[in-house]
Amino acid sequence: ASLASRDCHPAATGCDSTHHTAPIRKKSGCSSIRVHSYTTLDAAMIACLKRLRPVDVGSGGKTEEHKASPPTQPRRRRRVWVVRHGEREDEASRAAWREKLERGYTRWWDPFLTPKGQRQALAAGENLRAVLAARAESGDVGAASVDMVFSSPLHRTVKTAEQVALALGTPLSTVAGLSECAKAMRGRDLTTFEYISHAQLKEENPSVDYRDEVRVSEKFRDTLCRLARDHPGDGDLVVVTHREGIRFLAEARVRTPYCVQAEFEFDAATSSFLFVDTHQASAPKAAAKKKKAKGKSTKSSSKSMPKGAASRSRMQEATQNPSPV
Repeated sequence: ASLASRDCHPAATGCDSTHHTAPIRKKSGCSSIRVHSYTTLDAAMIACLKRLRPVDVGSGGKTEEHKASPPTQPRRRRRVWVVRHGEREDEASRAAWREKLERGYTRWWDPFLTPKGQRQALAAGENLRAVLAARAESGDVGAASVDMVFSSPLHRTVKTAEQVALALGTPLSTVAGLSECAKAMRGRDLTTFEYISHAQLKEENPSVDYRDEVRVSEKFRDTLCRLARDHPGDGDLVVVTHREGIRFLAEARVRTPYCVQAEFEFDAATSSFLFVDTHQASAPKAAAKKKKAKGKSTKSSSKSMPKGAASRSRMQEATQNPSPV
């Protein structure tokens, strides 16, 4: 048998027993004493051992203060925000898209954002920031702890995610699996696609803090489950992806306009997503049209008043001074 202990020495413990049957050796540079083996334990030896600090045998000889802390348990529930990208050029104008392909653009599966789509992305970032800020003020820890934005690596989603990350003040990480839900990418080996490099993206927008992630080919749902389950911290998860991903998670055909922000609750115990609601910024163009229409209505009504007054004045004059027949 072997016994590991400390201070088991007559000089250290006051034990005056002469019945130790095993050799005793003191380790250099340490006060630890090791009793390698023994054959008998008499009363004096037992008294000596009682003076020692208790040892947890199951911890491999470590005392209570040296026990390793238990591993951090993954968060069981987490809010996940799934944002759709802005308006894409191939859907805005089919003719212009065909012309671009004819001129030699080979990334047929990766159309860019239109100028309108860029404005939508900017509005989406500001809207999500306002929603999270309002919830954080009410004590929502998750809303106050967002520390990363994840994005599909396609151009339209990355450019949308840039505006969201800048609005939230977080780094941006591209994840190949978040593009798998898109119709053009479904069922393909995502490692074979030539995505836009981070070096090029940083050159286009130096203010964004890009974080690399190892590219693997995995299903959209598996990717999102992994991120929601394993990402450290208590913050909400924000991802920018495609409309098919929102519909797939909601398990229903929900309305998914450009830059809609869909809210889900992730349950790690069942790896399920519960659809909560959708959020969207008001369209600046629509608001401007409404304001312009209101201005026109006010202007027309102000103009019609003098005309009506003039007509009534002429009718009154004609009644008082009828013209001869």
